[in-house]
Amino acid sequence: MICMNGPGTHVDIIAAEQGKVARFSILAYNGGPLRVGGYDLPVVVNFKTMTFYRNLQLNLDHDTKQRLGTIDAHEVVNNQLWLRGSFNAATKHRDEVLLSAADGFQWEASIEAQPGRLTQVAPGESVAVNGDRHEGPLYVADDAELRGCAIVSHGADRATEVSVAAKSDRPLIPTDNHEAIRLRAWLQSYHIDPDSIAAHHLPRLIEYYYEKRKGELSLASAKSKLALLACQSRASDNQVELEETAREALRCGVNCHYVDLVHEKASNEQWSPSRMKLLLFHGIDSA
Repeated sequence: MICMNGPGTHVDIIAAEQGKVARFSILAYNGGPLRVGGYDLPVVVNFKTMTFYRNLQLNLDHDTKQRLGTIDAHEVVNNQLWLRGSFNAATKHRDEVLLSAADGFQWEASIEAQPGRLTQVAPGESVAVNGDRHEGPLYVADDAELRGCAIVSHGADRATEVSVAAKSDRPLIPTDNHEAIRLRAWLQSYHIDPDSIAAHHLPRLIEYYYEKRKGELSLASAKSKLALLACQSRASDNQVELEETAREALRCGVNCHYVDLVHEKASNEQWSPSRMKLLLFHGIDSA
């Protein structure tokens, strides 16, 4: 068994909504050379001959006793290996990973595989594997078997990262200050549910609300107004992140019409940027 930390790996942890199990999506391997402990040269694992163990598991720090969950889907897309699954192991190690990620800890990932046959590529020679040409010296691993994957605190590559997509329990328009309560009542007078408003609509609604109330605001309401405008800022920040996600997808060659459709839906339904990214790049809707 070898543990491979490769460049460009990425982990998304999709926080569980009530009654559901948290899930993950891992860019486990980008098809390039891997630095592997115990080997004197980098290793390139050939996707075309790779096989997968029948029961793929996710663990913590390559310790099979520190179970996190089950990998239930794997695929190679654009010469990149993606793993998806659920944090369905009821262990303290799973709770450590999820709680730490929720608090901003940046986890990384490392695949576990049996290398199979190794072919050495000499210095000055090159080999075409996984849609790219790789220069020696290195090994090419054929007939490798993926046995699992680990969540680790420090992989070999600094580019690895973990992002958390969590739906906040706090309403977009607060219920704990005077001015926000007035705004909620004003919206309800127009038969608008304050808790169903998309984030990108909120700034314009607030602006219109204050236009209608010109001359009515007293100095005593200034503090509440500032608190409400902070909501506007948060909503605008989310919209900016959604737009940046759309631009990133276009730069990566995702169909422009598909990007427009997903962006519009994400904006209207107040998605997190992580949820939008999962759908655009991996076809996963984490709702």
